[in-house]
Amino acid sequence: MVRFIALSVVIGMCTFSVLAQTLKFDAVLQCHNSLSEPGMVVRLEQSDKLIYSGAIGIADLKTMRQLQVDDVFQIGSITKTFTAAAIFKLLESNKLSLKDPVGKFIPNINPHYKHLTLEHILSHTSGLPDYLDDPTVHKVWGEYASIEDVINRITRKPVQSNPTEEYSYSNLGYILLGKVIEVASGLPYSAYLEEVFFKPLQMKNTFVMT
Repeated sequence: MVRFIALSVVIGMCTFSVLAQTLKFDAVLQCHNSLSEPGMVVRLEQSDKLIYSGAIGIADLKTMRQLQVDDVFQIGSITKTFTAAAIFKLLESNKLSLKDPVGKFIPNINPHYKHLTLEHILSHTSGLPDYLDDPTVHKVWGEYASIEDVINRITRKPVQSNPTEEYSYSNLGYILLGKVIEVASGLPYSAYLEEVFFKPLQMKNTFVMT
């Protein structure tokens, strides 16, 4: 009887601890709640154990639909992680070398870019400029275009430094790597990621947007 009571107390304390922790995280989320801005979804894991999962705020500002924990989000520049991993998968298959110049895969690219290696681009030390401050690019920002057309539009500026001279975060470089993946693999970028990552890893809610 004493053991049973002791066990019940321990279980009760653990349940209370989990509930208290959940309420604590919920309270933190409430601090970021807004009816005029998109909300957020949070998932915390440690050692493959789910610690907390929660959603708060608005999913659609037009319909005012509330966010759910299984809503799909754009991952933005986290896509670069997949792009880099895809380059290394092609390296494992001997489809390319990190010492290869980008001009090997994109012959018609700006002549100032041709000698830049995949290694330079992967490490953000290529000296490539950024296209985000280019007003001509912003004019066509919302329009659909093929990857070739996109590359032609965003590669007009000269390089801003010699390779390895400085670190400069490059969106442009990773778009070029996306084209390299297509040429080296013989597949569209989306199809290659589906084949190599999404299907094998059962990432059923992950896909490439056009």
